[in-house]
Amino acid sequence: MQTKILPVLSLMLLTVCSVDAQIKKGATLLGGQLGFSSTTTDYPSTPGPSIKNSSFSISPAFGKAVQESLVIGADIDFEYNKFNNQNIDEHKSTVYGIGVFVRQYKELGKGFYLFGQARLGGNYVRFEQVAPQVPSSIQKNYNVQLSFYPGVAYSATRKFQLEAGLNNMVAVQYAHSSSLTAKSNQFSLNTSLNSAMAGFTIGFRVFLN
Repeated sequence: MQTKILPVLSLMLLTVCSVDAQIKKGATLLGGQLGFSSTTTDYPSTPGPSIKNSSFSISPAFGKAVQESLVIGADIDFEYNKFNNQNIDEHKSTVYGIGVFVRQYKELGKGFYLFGQARLGGNYVRFEQVAPQVPSSIQKNYNVQLSFYPGVAYSATRKFQLEAGLNNMVAVQYAHSSSLTAKSNQFSLNTSLNSAMAGFTIGFRVFLN
């Protein structure tokens, strides 16, 4: 099971000073998420191969407030996952993504904001399976997705915000997959008010006025 680690860069950014708590026109938004996990599983009572899982992900974001409390921006994604079942097979996946977004904030007072974000993005995914004495199996996917992301943000300092939300609470997606033996196309519409299904996320944003 993958374990996403909360952004570690936020601890360094807490020292940023500011002169204004509002999101003013012209302010620059910086933010993103960073994750890493590594797991090894052994079975002492049943001798056999160890299972190793590792993953790394980074997703920086940049935006500009085109008017007070309204931000337009872009983000990029990179993720690498590796599953190794020692002496049996190995699975690798690499994800590259890019997107543009529009985010509207509503100030609630005492440093709290509600926000709604619409995002149009796409990614390319490459899967590879390697096994001894067997030709490598490679699958390539790409998808395009339009999604809505509501959440709440808190100004820990006047420039630094912590946020939480339901990623992809509403999403429309087209996906294409191809391998040596098959091709597929899929169109889907997903809606959910369940945080486990929608994808509960925690992140940070920095505003430079």
